[in-house]
Amino acid sequence: MKAVFGGGGGGAGPGGPRGGGGGGAFLFTITPEGDDVLTHEVATALRLKARDGAVRAAAGAVAAALDLDAPRSQKAAPVASIAGDAAKPPVQPGAPAKVSLVGEKSAPASSPEEENRLSPSERRIQVLREYYRSHIDPIGRIVADELARLKDEETVIKLRLPQTLVLEERKKPRQAYIFKRGVYKNRGENVGPATPAVLPPMDRGAPRNRLGLAEWLVSGRHPLTSRVLVNRVWKQYFGAGLVRTAEDFGTRGELPTHPDLLDYLATELVDGKWDLKKLHRRIVLSATYRQASSTSKEKRDRDPENRLLARGPRLRLSAEMVRDNALAVSGLLYEKIGGPSVRPPQPAGAGKTVAGPMPDAHRRDRGEKQYRRALYVYWKREAPYPSMVNFDAVKRDSCTVTRPDTTTPLQALTLLNDPVYVECARMLGQRMIRDREAVRRARDLKKPEEDARRLAYGFRLCTSRAPTEPELQVLRKLLDDQRAHFKGHAEEAKKLLVVGDARVDEALDPAEAAAWACVASALLNLDATIHR
Repeated sequence: MKAVFGGGGGGAGPGGPRGGGGGGAFLFTITPEGDDVLTHEVATALRLKARDGAVRAAAGAVAAALDLDAPRSQKAAPVASIAGDAAKPPVQPGAPAKVSLVGEKSAPASSPEEENRLSPSERRIQVLREYYRSHIDPIGRIVADELARLKDEETVIKLRLPQTLVLEERKKPRQAYIFKRGVYKNRGENVGPATPAVLPPMDRGAPRNRLGLAEWLVSGRHPLTSRVLVNRVWKQYFGAGLVRTAEDFGTRGELPTHPDLLDYLATELVDGKWDLKKLHRRIVLSATYRQASSTSKEKRDRDPENRLLARGPRLRLSAEMVRDNALAVSGLLYEKIGGPSVRPPQPAGAGKTVAGPMPDAHRRDRGEKQYRRALYVYWKREAPYPSMVNFDAVKRDSCTVTRPDTTTPLQALTLLNDPVYVECARMLGQRMIRDREAVRRARDLKKPEEDARRLAYGFRLCTSRAPTEPELQVLRKLLDDQRAHFKGHAEEAKKLLVVGDARVDEALDPAEAAAWACVASALLNLDATIHR
C-alpha cells in the first residue's frame, strides 16, 4: 500500500488549497506484518462466506416469521436477532461453545521457545496486536470466528474417535545416580540405561530405550524370557511348573526339578521362532502328559506332589474354563472370536459394593452374545463377575502370577443355582433327550435301557469317559425321583424351564424336561466335570 502526503509551504498538495511557501510531498509504504495477514483473495472469500451465511439465516428467520415451509426450530427464532447472529456460525447441540479470550490468536500459536525469546515490551505488543486482530479488525474477526468454529469441530471429531494410551520415550532422559548409603541427597556415580551385568549385554547398535530392551528380552542370548514362558505354560498343564515358584526366578526361588528339560524346551522355543502353538503341541502329545492320573497308594505316598512326573496331572478347571465347559456341553457356546466385552446374566444384587450399587450393574446382554467365552466377560474391579470369583478368579486389582486353587461349598452352590449354569442344565437335559446321537443310542430299547443310554451319553459329554455301573445307578435313581416330583408339581417345572433366554422345545413334556434338567445340573456339578 502506497500513500502520498503533502508538506507545508508554497506548493499545493493534491486536493489542498493553493498557497505560497515552500515544501513538498513525501511517499511511504505500509507493509502488513505478522503470520496472520491475509491476502485480498482470502479476505474476499471469507467475506462472501459470512455474507452467504447471514443471507441463509435471514431467509430462514423470515420464512419462519411468515409461517412458510421452514423447520420448526427456525420458526421459533425471532426476526430481531437476525442482524446480531448473522455473522456467527450455528451452534450444534452438544458442541462446545466458543469462548472469546483476550489475546486469542487467529493464527497458530508460537512455541514456548519463541515466546521466551521476546522481551516484556515485545510480548505486550504481540498480545495487543492479537487482540486487535481477533476482536476489532473486521477481517480478523471473521478469521477468529472461522478458527473457533474449526476448533470446535476438531474437538467434536476427537471426542468421537476411539482413544488409547500410548507410552512415549522422554526426549531428554532423566538422570539416575547411585545414592551413597541409600540417601537420595548424596548422589554418587551417574548411571545410564543398561542391563544387569550378570546377564548378556545388549548389542552395541541397539537403542538404549524400551525398544532396545524388548529386542534384548527376546534375543536368543537372553536366558530368562524363554525359560519363564516355558515354565508358565508347563504350569498350566501340570498344576506346578518345573520351577515351583513361577512368580520368582530369583535367588529365593526354588531350583527346577528337571533343569535339563527346562533348558531343552526353552531352547526349542527360541529356535522355533517363539512358536507357542508348537510348544503346546509338544507338551500335550508327550508321554508324560498322556499318563493316567490314577496311581497306587505306594507311589502317591512316595511322591505326593508328583515332582517326579510319574503320573498324569489332575487339576480343577480355571474359573473361565468351568463356564466355557458348561456352555460347550449344553450346546450354547457361541464361538465368535474377537469383538467387544459381554455382560452375561448374574444373580440379583451382585453389582452392590460397600459404597452402594454400581451404575449399569444389572444391565446384561441378550441373544447369542451372552453365550460367548468367559474371556470376553466384562470385568469391573469394584464388582467382579461373582461366579468366577467363587472359582478363584483374581480381581485384577494387582498383578497375580499364580492363582489359588480351592474347593469350597460356594462353588457347588454356584453350579447349582447361578442363572448361567441353570440355563446350561436345561439345554443339556434337552440335548440328552433330543440329540441325534442320544436318540441313536436309545433306539429300539425299553424305557430303563433307553434312560441308561441317554444318561451315559450326558455323562460322557461332561466327563469325557463312560460312567461306571454304580454311577449309572445313582443317576437313574435321581432321574426317577425328579420325574415323580415334577409330575406332582407342574408349576415348579414351568418355573425351572423359563430360567434364561434359551427356550426348551415346547413339544417336550414339562415334567420330563425338568427332570432331565435336574440330572444335567448334577452332572455339571460333578467333581469329574470340573477337573481334568
